[in-house]
Amino acid sequence: MSEAPADSSADAPAVEVIVPVHDRARPLARAVASVAESGLRWGEQVVVTVVAHNLPVDAVEGMLTDVPAEAVVTVLACDDGLPSPAGPRTLALERSRARYVSFLDSDDWFEPGALAHWLRLAERHGLAAVIAPERHASGRAVLNPPVRPLHAGALHPRRDRLPYRTALRGLLAREAILDEGLRFSTGVTNGSDQPVSLGLWFSGRPVRFASRAPAYVLGDDAPSRVTRTPQPLDAEVAASAQLLRGAWFRSLALRDRQLVATKMVRIHLLPGLALRTLDVTDDKAAHECAHAAAFLHLARDAAP
Repeated sequence: MSEAPADSSADAPAVEVIVPVHDRARPLARAVASVAESGLRWGEQVVVTVVAHNLPVDAVEGMLTDVPAEAVVTVLACDDGLPSPAGPRTLALERSRARYVSFLDSDDWFEPGALAHWLRLAERHGLAAVIAPERHASGRAVLNPPVRPLHAGALHPRRDRLPYRTALRGLLAREAILDEGLRFSTGVTNGSDQPVSLGLWFSGRPVRFASRAPAYVLGDDAPSRVTRTPQPLDAEVAASAQLLRGAWFRSLALRDRQLVATKMVRIHLLPGLALRTLDVTDDKAAHECAHAAAFLHLARDAAP
């Protein structure tokens, strides 16, 4: 394992894979090893930045003893005390000099050849983003985004219902993110990527879905995952509420706002309600129902 230079734009790689890790039990070496099988050459074409999120750097380096010797890996420290990937992702993005970045969760991995396929597509068509196909470790495909059948070419944010895919899995043009002034949500435990993904989808920049490419694989063997940790309903929809109140969202056309708000109710609010147990106290049930009602009112007012 070697360390990549932090500020050398002359030798900037094509792709930087950013991997935040917040738990020593995560299979971090597996994630990094999948980059070695991505079809890109270390250094010139791809590097990895691992962000030790509220963990000692030496402990994270110890998790990487099994990665290939030629791997170009940098470990950064991010001690913000917050249970959110927004901090480590922002830190790595601000330090990056790569043309494209790819965010990889520490319990996930890339299928062989994935990055090379996504990069060829991005460079051939001058894309701001390549949306990767996803599958679970079991092999089951994630049918998202629900793009138009048989559609070829750049995607339309509304016709291809891109707001149903806000997870940043694939390849992103770093300068497009910076030029659009996109930032991850702060103060939320999940959904912090919504402003970045939605900002790109509705920016007018070209985006494609690599439907026939090797996939991003969602691991299911990590002992904990922040986005699956039970939390109060208002915390689960906090990122969505933050976005609905923002000036950027209010600047969208009404039909676009309606699509985004409907997705947030269907995908963020209703599943959160479905996870609630039926045997809670009346006071707690009333509290959660009040938060659900407030979010519904917010969505309706933002996108009537």
